[in-house]
Amino acid sequence: MDGDMFESTMDILYNLFDLVPVGGCIIIDDFEIREAKEAVATFLQHHRLKVEYIRIDQAASYFCKEKKRLLTWRGTRISTGGTRSRAFRSLRWLL
Repeated sequence: MDGDMFESTMDILYNLFDLVPVGGCIIIDDFEIREAKEAVATFLQHHRLKVEYIRIDQAASYFCKEKKRLLTWRGTRISTGGTRSRAFRSLRWLL
């Protein structure tokens, strides 16, 4: 993913994380950009996910999704196993 900024990185994670299968990996193109790194850390901490970052080069890193989780959005549980509902698509604008 190539979000660069905090909001765009969070948008990518909230909208696409559930589409990554268990064992699939997420590449963060500009992980050394502070805002992108903070967004990933905030997302993972909020969902109590622990991952190991693997460095690709001087800027990019990746991590792999180790297990299926329920995403929460301000107290609402959202399954990461199915398609996104209309409510979920509208909730992303609250961030």
